[in-house]
Amino acid sequence: MRKTWGYLAAGWAVLFAAVHLYWGLGGKTGLDVSAGPLAQNRPVLFVAVGLFGVAAALLVGAVIAVLLARLDVPPKLLLVIGAAVAWLLLVRGIGLTILMATGVVHAGDGITDGQLNWSYLLWNPWFILGGLCFLLAWRRARTARPVREGTP
Repeated sequence: MRKTWGYLAAGWAVLFAAVHLYWGLGGKTGLDVSAGPLAQNRPVLFVAVGLFGVAAALLVGAVIAVLLARLDVPPKLLLVIGAAVAWLLLVRGIGLTILMATGVVHAGDGITDGQLNWSYLLWNPWFILGGLCFLLAWRRARTARPVREGTP
């Protein structure tokens, strides 16, 4: 049970990476509403960094999550990276929700109602879920104690 959150965080990251790879390879479902004109124009920088680059970063995140789950006593740098990933995801999910709810981010200026709806209903909760998984994986790893031989 102690490894569950790390594996859930890794699964979250791999699934999100797969979606970005799908989009990077030309898939359109969901991207047209989420990315607006970028999805239609598909500039090289957007595809390289925003789709394939994000997919690669997510796969690195999956490795970090698995290491948080598997190592009995993770190195401090891994704990710092795990915490940073958790907080980055949580700030993105919760922060954008607050900005949208207060009207700071609203439809207009290149943002459509469809993009806002996708953010409210799918993306913001998705980022919050990932952030919570990474946070709980980090917490478990931070409080881990070495397993001694002969101890059940």
